[in-house]
Amino acid sequence: MLKVLSKNRLDIKPSTIVSWIHEHALNHKDEETVKLKRLLNSNILHIDETGFRVNGNNKWIHILTDGKDKYYKMTDKRSEFLNLIKDYKGILIHDHFKPYYKLECKHSECNAHILRYLQAGVDFYDNVSCAKMINLLQSLLHKKKELIKQNIHFFSTDELNQIEDKYDSIINNELINFRNHSPNIKKKYIPEYIKTLQRMKDYKKEHLLFLHDFNVPFDNNVAERSLRLIKTRKKVSGQVKSVKNGDEMLMLFG
Repeated sequence: MLKVLSKNRLDIKPSTIVSWIHEHALNHKDEETVKLKRLLNSNILHIDETGFRVNGNNKWIHILTDGKDKYYKMTDKRSEFLNLIKDYKGILIHDHFKPYYKLECKHSECNAHILRYLQAGVDFYDNVSCAKMINLLQSLLHKKKELIKQNIHFFSTDELNQIEDKYDSIINNELINFRNHSPNIKKKYIPEYIKTLQRMKDYKKEHLLFLHDFNVPFDNNVAERSLRLIKTRKKVSGQVKSVKNGDEMLMLFG
């Protein structure tokens, strides 16, 4: 790019660029350690991960962010990152990667993912319960925003009870109806929207935490946006040579 913009006057060798990246990583290594420690003291953290090719093999890039600071890390295995955050005690917002539940902290599930799964239930199965749940979640998010505008930062106990009753009713009615009509269906043939509703039942507290604590967001979009630069890099360059080189590359994004 520099060569084109400078009309061939700047012709930097790839080895020079690699050296710059190494130097940048060395100069910022301590800063990254301090940043991670600061993030682990945050009340609310967003976490997400994406695959990345390293010398032909699939590895994982993780993002940990409070919406301001961003900490990136590349690991061999998807669950390996848990070792770095095992002492976190705040609220972790994620996309239902189950190993995160091994951590002794509060959890909040991303409802943006849930809306997409429910919409698939509407589009492919014309399912009424999915449509009702979409309307319920979207209306609750809207109502929360309206309350915040009025400087009100909580739902009353009665309101929360009514909300949870409606939430339970939509899910339970659909699950009972499905089991009555398909009592012996094999697990692999269960529609995804049924699995989504069952997940929402099993993790009700985590999906509705945004109503009980107004500091907790509705979704995990902060982390997803932070990974978009990485995904763009993946499309352009494809892969890196080693996990060490990957970590050094990630310091450029933090």
